[in-house]
Amino acid sequence: MVALTHSPVPPDPLRDGPPTTPELARHVVTLAATAAGTPHGGLAMATPHDVDDLVVTSTTLASVALGIAGGPGPDDLAENIVVVRDTSLDARWPTWSTTLVGLGVCSVLVAPVRTMHRPPGVLAVHADRTDAFSDAEVAAFGEVATVASSALAVALDRDGLHRAVAARRLIGIGIGLLVERYDLSVERAFGVLVRHSQHLNLKLRDVARHLVENGELPEQAPDERDGPEPT
Repeated sequence: MVALTHSPVPPDPLRDGPPTTPELARHVVTLAATAAGTPHGGLAMATPHDVDDLVVTSTTLASVALGIAGGPGPDDLAENIVVVRDTSLDARWPTWSTTLVGLGVCSVLVAPVRTMHRPPGVLAVHADRTDAFSDAEVAAFGEVATVASSALAVALDRDGLHRAVAARRLIGIGIGLLVERYDLSVERAFGVLVRHSQHLNLKLRDVARHLVENGELPEQAPDERDGPEPT
């Protein structure tokens, strides 16, 4: 898991296009913490396409608190925001609450961040005093979480599309190298990449990347002859 722990960074006004997914996540954390009236906020969620999980926090305290296991799970977050007004008295998740007390975290709000086809993420804010969040702040925090779910779903889908386009481009370059080097047809060159992908249990894009970056296909098994074997 890769933790991006830092203060929010304003977007670059000279850069075109929407914010990156990590930038958007930082904006979400800022909005959530502001809505709840606390500096301590964090977001953690799984990402698709073999990418590291996204973890963004506004303070060190939030980073540590967000990483504590044993807290509210998907079932607890199915319907409502979880509100913990006093961690020293809350008995629903005793180990989690006791650890938070030791960190000086007295109040917590936790909400799910739902995106299509992925496990829900978690948006949380923390405070160093009991009963820190008013009903209005809880409601505002919930609204941020709802908007965040939609915005991050779009951002993650956009990331997936960009990766797919980049992978196809890389595979196309790899095919072109094989066509030129071994005088193969496009179909046979693609077959070479596919066979290496299956034989070495590598993704097709990774076989192509190795070919493009190193000028040769990934190392074959000892019982196979050197060089590509057209199919």
